[in-house]
Amino acid sequence: MTTLLAPFATTLVLSLVLAPVCRWLGRRHGCVAHPADDRWHRRAVPLLGGVAMFAAVALGLLILGVPVPPTLAGCAAVLFVLGLVDDLRDLRAATKLVVQFAVAAAFVFVEGGAGWTGWPAVDTALTMLWIVGITNAFNLIDNMDGLCPGVTLIAGAAWLAILPAAPGGAASADAGYLALLLGAVAGFFVYNRRPASVFMGDAGSLFLGASIAGLTLGPLAGAAGQTPALPVTVPLLVLLVPLLDTALVTCTRLLDARPVVDGGRDHTSHRLVAAGLSEPQAIGVLWGLAAAAGATAWAMAALDASWPVPLAAACVIGTVVLATYLSHVGVSDGFGEAAGRGLRAVPARSGVAAYAGAGRGAEVLLDFGLIVAAYYLAYRLRFAGAGFDVNFSYFLRSLPIVVGCQLVALWAAGAYRPPSRRFGIADAVRFGRAAAGGTIAAQLVILYLYRFAGYSRVVFVYDGVLLLLALVATRVSFRLLGEHLERRGRHGGRIVLYGASYSDLAAFREFIAKLGSRYRPIGLIDDDAGRAGRFVLGHPVLGDRGRLEDLVRAREVDAVAIGAEQASPAVIDALRPVCEQHGVRFFSVGVVPVDFRPAAGGEVPPRTFVTRNLRD
Repeated sequence: MTTLLAPFATTLVLSLVLAPVCRWLGRRHGCVAHPADDRWHRRAVPLLGGVAMFAAVALGLLILGVPVPPTLAGCAAVLFVLGLVDDLRDLRAATKLVVQFAVAAAFVFVEGGAGWTGWPAVDTALTMLWIVGITNAFNLIDNMDGLCPGVTLIAGAAWLAILPAAPGGAASADAGYLALLLGAVAGFFVYNRRPASVFMGDAGSLFLGASIAGLTLGPLAGAAGQTPALPVTVPLLVLLVPLLDTALVTCTRLLDARPVVDGGRDHTSHRLVAAGLSEPQAIGVLWGLAAAAGATAWAMAALDASWPVPLAAACVIGTVVLATYLSHVGVSDGFGEAAGRGLRAVPARSGVAAYAGAGRGAEVLLDFGLIVAAYYLAYRLRFAGAGFDVNFSYFLRSLPIVVGCQLVALWAAGAYRPPSRRFGIADAVRFGRAAAGGTIAAQLVILYLYRFAGYSRVVFVYDGVLLLLALVATRVSFRLLGEHLERRGRHGGRIVLYGASYSDLAAFREFIAKLGSRYRPIGLIDDDAGRAGRFVLGHPVLGDRGRLEDLVRAREVDAVAIGAEQASPAVIDALRPVCEQHGVRFFSVGVVPVDFRPAAGGEVPPRTFVTRNLRD
């Protein structure tokens, strides 16, 4: 390990010196990131921090002569150039993707596939997808001051600790290159932490992503005493945070029919801020998750992989719980600074129901993981040591049966219907029936197919209890997480707008600005029920008037503002008593056209709106 201190310290010093120089060059030549609606920063920041990191690594190689993997270093350099050109000229997404795949193909042509599956064609495709995917994951996670370099340092440190478990001499070259890289990142981090004075730009994020992607390809394959899944599982854990952000952004944008490649403030870090955390707290949560996943990956690689498997499952399940919650904490850019840096949370419900918005697919995936983990842990508890290895074939043979029976039992028990606002005894009983019914059904199927030969009834007792505890714990965690974030939130009460026309939205935006931080908008109500679930100028349509009354009665909102086009006396007379009965404030926000008398030769504006009748 002492041999790695010299390359780390060298690039650290070089990066500390070069970053201010690149910052000055960026300002002088106009290579800066300007504020925009789809970007987090609110001032112009130079973009050439990636040049400082790349130059530090290159100079470190020349000074120290550290052996590095040549193919990886060359491919990372090509993608650095691609990112730099994009920073200077703004390339199209398709162009960047084509170049990335070409570089990935060149890497595989020289080095071969990762050998994850044993099927050469599949390994070749997976290796190219891994390089392109991880490269873009680091590009996506560079969305908040200090986040990307912090995650890189944590993941890189974990991989440095894991590399001694790799066979052969390739690990030494990988470790030397990684030490150079981490030193450069550490020096850049000094200037990128909040408030950042320089950004790494696409040049830096693509260079880091390509380097980390190549380093995590296959060095653990063939390690003595390790399970065949280790070469895949360990890199996935080390890079859990970038992969989480990429998956969350991709899935939510596809579901919202938005381009995946566009910029936006809908990343994991942004959703944490929208849910109520401060920016340092949001970054700290993701750093902590990266550290926990990295420590679990090290345990799997360096220790007996049998017991770290439940730790890895717990880490992944916890990540899925967080992602499921955050996927329904929407973020948009439409309400201005009064709503908190342009962000606002849009949960359809609060507490345990916050995750019950657009669908239940994430819940099913979560429960799938819980079922597998509970059944595995039940076998572990029942059979210790060599007994587990003897009975492992029975576990594998019966796992599909257990998964199918228990998922069907959960569905039949109503686990995937919209839940109540609070998780209570009735919900726990529902999950108890599902866990017991699914376990009994699985035993009956095994009895019919295999006469229960070789199976232990104690395993199924353990499994039913563990599954019930896991189901209840995850559902309660949604409520606790939602309440915790609400308590720490910086915004005021929740307000909805009844009216989704452009004129209503214009008046509503001005109205919210006048209120300051007293209320945070959570969505729109429209009489057209077919628009529910859609977005109007970035704001979600929660439903029709019936849905509004349900929200008021359930006290899911603190205030209602009705637009002029809906503000008929009959509607106001119907809504105001309901709001007053449940302690929800009621505002009427109207807009009217204003007459303009143009000067000679001037044009009459087609329509201009002013806010009026702001009454409580």
